[in-house]
Amino acid sequence: MREGIAAEVVIKALDYYLIPFALFLGATNKEIGDLIALPYLASSVIILFSYRLMRMIGSRLKIVLLCAFAQTFVLFPLVILPVFRGYRATITALIFFIVIFRALGTVIGASWGSLVSHYLKDNERGKFFGCRSHVTGVSGLAIAGLFGAWLHLTEQKNFQVTGFAILFLAVAMSRFISVLIIRKMKDISIPNPQRPQKALRKFTLPFWHLINLSKDSNFLKFLIYVSLTTFAAQFSLPFFSVWLWKSLGLNYIWYTAIHLSSILMGLIFFPLWGRHADLVGNVRILRQTSWVIALIPLLWVFVRNPAALMFVEFLSGIVWAGFNLSSTNYIYDCCSPFERVQCLVAFHFITCVFSFLGAFLGGNLLQYLPAIMGYQMASLFVISAILRLIADTVISGKFAEIRQKVKKVSSWDLFLSVIGLRPIAGSETTWEENY
Repeated sequence: MREGIAAEVVIKALDYYLIPFALFLGATNKEIGDLIALPYLASSVIILFSYRLMRMIGSRLKIVLLCAFAQTFVLFPLVILPVFRGYRATITALIFFIVIFRALGTVIGASWGSLVSHYLKDNERGKFFGCRSHVTGVSGLAIAGLFGAWLHLTEQKNFQVTGFAILFLAVAMSRFISVLIIRKMKDISIPNPQRPQKALRKFTLPFWHLINLSKDSNFLKFLIYVSLTTFAAQFSLPFFSVWLWKSLGLNYIWYTAIHLSSILMGLIFFPLWGRHADLVGNVRILRQTSWVIALIPLLWVFVRNPAALMFVEFLSGIVWAGFNLSSTNYIYDCCSPFERVQCLVAFHFITCVFSFLGAFLGGNLLQYLPAIMGYQMASLFVISAILRLIADTVISGKFAEIRQKVKKVSSWDLFLSVIGLRPIAGSETTWEENY
């Protein structure tokens, strides 16, 4: 089950240096917004047809191989882009190749996940995917740190063109090697659906099914809440890297350390939030974390010291881990087994659309915003915080917890339990019995 892990680790590590690469090429703030937004738009469209594509081709392994091989060729042109630094067409080419790369990745994710799930028994999937997530997470931290050190060295020695070229070459080669490894996987045919044709059509178009949901549906209210929170987050999130790089003038070492702080906390607290969600419910975790998420952009405005920003990102990694975990778990709680895939696809489709809208509007409105404390980008962060707070206060109370048996505790006790000072479930033995 090591197929694709190496490439996934390197590609995830690359994500943190995509914006510095675009800035190195001379991208404007609007172009940074497009670089982040347009791949979300492409992914939102293609995810609607992912299941139909699998049924049409008939082999999930063939889809994964073809798309991974295509990704390799999409990455190779990026190797030579640093040579054409300063030309506007270079930024356009970067955005184009990244959009294609992300769209192919969406198809790979749907097909690979579906295929691997058939390798495993029901009681093995959680353990496998949890272990795999930790392996990719820890390895990604190491590779991202290595990339940061490499780019810092090339910046100091004034050969950044070569530095970025070698970085993208390493990513392309890792993707190609993963294709050779994936070829060794055993293909499993797609099971024939045990549903009438009408249900199959309904299954392949989950978005239209979503429209027919009652206005009183918990899932629909939850989806509106998460979508608006995602919009508010993406309104400012892509520009945090620009803020660190251009406004604060940090080097690659500090830039890498601040970003990896959030990832590290996410890895540590992800399983802890899972245990607490089983006890207090997913809705409680969502409400508990979303108001802290609203404060993060404000801290970006007022905290300028890089060491202090690391602690801000520690907090960001902790609360986003709880929010993302409980968001996914809530879908499993409120949707029936047959509707679950529909709901998941609809969830990813609409959050991708709102991610696109947030990043696109943020990038296009930035130049028209008034300066706060001398920076227009600070206004963007303040607006993002207000939008996040509106989503939390107005909508988070509209949908209910599905689970019948949840533990009622105060916010303070929940906080102390998450950080390990006062477990709300009592002894360690009780934890195991409830998880």
